[in-house]
Amino acid sequence: MIDKKHFSDNISMLCRGALAMVLGVCMFQAAADSYEKISEWPGTMRGEPFDMKAQGDYLYASMNGQGILNVMAAGTVDLTMVSQLQLESSYCYGIYIEGNTLYLGQTNGIQLVDISDPRNLKLKERWELGYYETNSTTGQLATEKSYYSVIDLHKKGNLFYLSTGGPGFITMDLTDPANPRQLGSYDPYGSYLQMMDVSPDGNIAYVVSTTDYASAPNGTNHVHVLDVSNPYNPTKIWNDPSPLNNQRAAGISLIDNRLYIPTYFRMGSSSAVWDSYGMLGVMDAADPAHLTLAKDNWYYGWDFYHFFPVLGGAGWQAWGYLIQWDDLGYGRGYANLFGLWDDPLTPVPLREPINMTGSCYAVAFKDHYAFVADELRGCEVMDLSDPEDPVLVTTMFFPGAVRQVKVMGDILYAAAGDAGLYIIDVSNPEAPVQLANYASKLYMPSSWGTFYGSVCDFVIEGNTVFLGVNLESLFDSNTCVEIIDISDLSNISFLGYGSTYGSCEGIAKYNDTVLLSGTGNYVSMDVSFLDQGSTYTNAVYKGHFTVPGGGGKVLIPNETAPVGFISAGTSGLLTVNFADPANTGSPSELLATNTVTSLANLSLNGYRSGLSYKNGQVLVGSYYRGAARVDVSNPLQPLLLEEYLLPGNTRNAYFTEDNSLIVAARSESGLGIFQKQQTPLVPARIVYWDYTTGGNFVMLLSHVSGNLTVECSPDALHWETEPSAIINGTQIVIPAAAIAGRPVDYFRVRQWQ
Repeated sequence: MIDKKHFSDNISMLCRGALAMVLGVCMFQAAADSYEKISEWPGTMRGEPFDMKAQGDYLYASMNGQGILNVMAAGTVDLTMVSQLQLESSYCYGIYIEGNTLYLGQTNGIQLVDISDPRNLKLKERWELGYYETNSTTGQLATEKSYYSVIDLHKKGNLFYLSTGGPGFITMDLTDPANPRQLGSYDPYGSYLQMMDVSPDGNIAYVVSTTDYASAPNGTNHVHVLDVSNPYNPTKIWNDPSPLNNQRAAGISLIDNRLYIPTYFRMGSSSAVWDSYGMLGVMDAADPAHLTLAKDNWYYGWDFYHFFPVLGGAGWQAWGYLIQWDDLGYGRGYANLFGLWDDPLTPVPLREPINMTGSCYAVAFKDHYAFVADELRGCEVMDLSDPEDPVLVTTMFFPGAVRQVKVMGDILYAAAGDAGLYIIDVSNPEAPVQLANYASKLYMPSSWGTFYGSVCDFVIEGNTVFLGVNLESLFDSNTCVEIIDISDLSNISFLGYGSTYGSCEGIAKYNDTVLLSGTGNYVSMDVSFLDQGSTYTNAVYKGHFTVPGGGGKVLIPNETAPVGFISAGTSGLLTVNFADPANTGSPSELLATNTVTSLANLSLNGYRSGLSYKNGQVLVGSYYRGAARVDVSNPLQPLLLEEYLLPGNTRNAYFTEDNSLIVAARSESGLGIFQKQQTPLVPARIVYWDYTTGGNFVMLLSHVSGNLTVECSPDALHWETEPSAIINGTQIVIPAAAIAGRPVDYFRVRQWQ
């Protein structure tokens, strides 16, 4: 993609007799071997926030599973992103803010974050909160430490209230964080304590549990009200076995002596999903020892998971997070802003729900359009003509989970999970037309019902398509190749399949072997029966291998085959010879797990997942590290060129058709777009020109940076490339035969990158 073009102002016109020559320096911006992030899409928060707290003009949201702390503008109604911080752990829970420090609950303690500049968050120290468990039989302390998972937290001086899940509610003195001192605790007797809120004076704690075992001692209630005025002896002062109509509580917020408690209740199985019954319960907490249910606000067809209060606008408002389930059992998350000022017992939605669902897996390109496999959102078509401002032009919705897209000419192929393979005409990318759909014919019967194959990836060879299919029941998982003929789109035919134990996330092919990659392993299948003209038979199992470090995506570019690459989780990038895929590792037997033998290994930080290849370079996606660009022009010596750090789970990254952009598919966080950096050329000048004794015309340039082309013109207006020009470094020769018979001729040298 060429962004800017101009000619040098210093253009020399040299004439000798009938011959005139022009040296034009044409400077194309860009092409330095470096890429810089220029934009993101969608620019608003996606995914499920675990906790959200407001301070000043900003909202801070912990995204559990993504390992991200998001910062948003508090005064907007669309959760516009301001900045993000990648955390060292993917698990992040409750938030407490004091001054310029944010305290974030994590799996084994508390992470401190400097928020003095909300647009540039910085990690501070991390407090690991460990303890030694006591053996209930012997009374002896364990020799190895256990750690508290801090689900939610509240700070009062150096005293911290911690909700720790199974271990319960704990008060802890963190005057010396290196030596945490537990003061007191509250045991919920089998209930799993989750979110909490605390009264303004810090003497009353309200905690919700996510389970309800009525037979447990003292009952295990959804809401626990604790007197914590004596931190050495937290005491339960209120309980009720079913304060919220037996709903499962997911959060709790105290606003003006009222508790707002989002809840959910949903029944379902593998073969059917019943309606959800979400509720936002409002309890009167004026008397902490005698709570009463003031209002139950029902949301039929939804699960209500979170309710985060924000003071602003006309008074108290809150962001709510709800999930809606479809007939296939897929849940889609939505956020909405609720106002509490008209009737605090009945929060009113202030806008249309925001679709928070999104998990970008793959990207394909046609001209300046990008086709994004965005799992449950479908295939989104983005206009990247201005990469600093990507525009969503249309979305193709599919009933299954879209995990892979590829464009060949004017045809888009999309792997849509349970819905199978879709074939789409994208000759007009803004108005795609579906041509065909093939749902996997593979199935697994069980006493729980029939489970059908989910298409996750594919390889296309002419009219034959090799589908990578994941076939799972409640207790079994098979990795499969399913082979189809698409020569007649009105009647796509089934050719054969192969299956063995495992999981399928991707597929590659070399000669007569397909390789099915899963989590930390791949299997090889012989499909040579297609070459033998068989109308139907099974693919034959060849080998089963474990990938060191996990991961396991396989890529075998035509330019490097049989040498290919594996994204090997924590082991980085492996170069492997697939000439004999059945014996890539040590000799194998059925279902044996043997370590892959690599020809080369490039160690990369993070957990490496996706792979893509273009022009001798590989882009390697990574959970929590963004992407890496690797030179594999010599596959035996892969060379790291650049790393592109991005918060969240980067599944894959891709070059655009002209290499001007790198687009990273960032799972829940959307797209990250990087542009090739642009450095101006230093214009060359003519230092010498003349004819040789043989009649050749010779020019000598001061230097050469970038590339040169020579053009000729009869009138200095209409130019075409001079095919006879010989360029040798700074010397350019126009042979005498090309000059002969030209009474007046002009030559121009263009310098470009």
